Amino acid sequence: MFLKNSRNVLSLTCSQNFTKRFRRSKSKSTSFPADYCVDLVRQNDHENFLCTLLVSESIRTTAFAVRAFNTEVARVSDVVSNTNIAQMRLKFWEEAVEKIFSNNPPEHPVAKEIYRALNKHKLSKLYFSRLVTSRRNQILKNGFPNLESMEQYSENSVSSVFYLLLQAAGVQDMNVDHAVSHLGKAQGITNSLRALPHLAKNPETATFPLPIDLLLKHNVSTEAILRGGNDGLKEVAYEVASRAKLHVDKAKSLSSKFSRDTFLICLPIVPVMGFLTRLQKANFNVFDPSLSLRDNFLPVKLFWAKFRSSY
Repeated sequence: MFLKNSRNVLSLTCSQNFTKRFRRSKSKSTSFPADYCVDLVRQNDHENFLCTLLVSESIRTTAFAVRAFNTEVARVSDVVSNTNIAQMRLKFWEEAVEKIFSNNPPEHPVAKEIYRALNKHKLSKLYFSRLVTSRRNQILKNGFPNLESMEQYSENSVSSVFYLLLQAAGVQDMNVDHAVSHLGKAQGITNSLRALPHLAKNPETATFPLPIDLLLKHNVSTEAILRGGNDGLKEVAYEVASRAKLHVDKAKSLSSKFSRDTFLICLPIVPVMGFLTRLQKANFNVFDPSLSLRDNFLPVKLFWAKFRSSY
């Protein structure tokens, strides 16, 4: 009990210190849009929030703006069950991208902060558009036909964030692009696995982001997933997680020559590796209660990775 409480206190202290340090670093130029972006990411994307606090100060505000934009479009399907309404909300963000890059941002704090970021960094409209269109296209689909389509979705919906952060840092390196492509795919795939318990709570609207060919191969029905899974679902999770692990390994193999900025941008590899390890320990049961718990040592792990310059 003492050890558990110590972990909780240590995690909370580190997280609070992260946030305080960030707010102090920008206190002289604080604005509502910037604070909105930080709070949005903190409330909806805890792991990436912690990672973003550790990126270089020169790009941190922009990184939170990019993360906030991604959070806005990613959570549309979570907060809206009606497909038509979800499409309308994504249409707003699609049009917002056009307006932002036409020097006429809409009256939304995230849009305003992205516009301000464009005045400091050269960011590509293409990647913002991909973040929206990938979600819009996926809403109309029922899962993924195969692992390859799952990877492509992850490339568009996750790797695009990393490409934007690299652009903010002024990093232009094909090997780095290759590495973050793998990292984005790994994170996107693990996000899909982690989402299953949440999606299964809403059987009337749930569509499960798993490769359909693997579900058929292992005789996993929708009903089986809604009931908490079976041995077949564990086999599916194993194959999907194995693909994510391959992408993690490839990204790590390319990281030895990362610049300091690039290394810090890629810190999300730490929680991705952590989840895959915990999933393996849970015998690839995605419904294992331990997988829904926060890693209380994550702030320490991130600090340690930053200190050692090693994942």
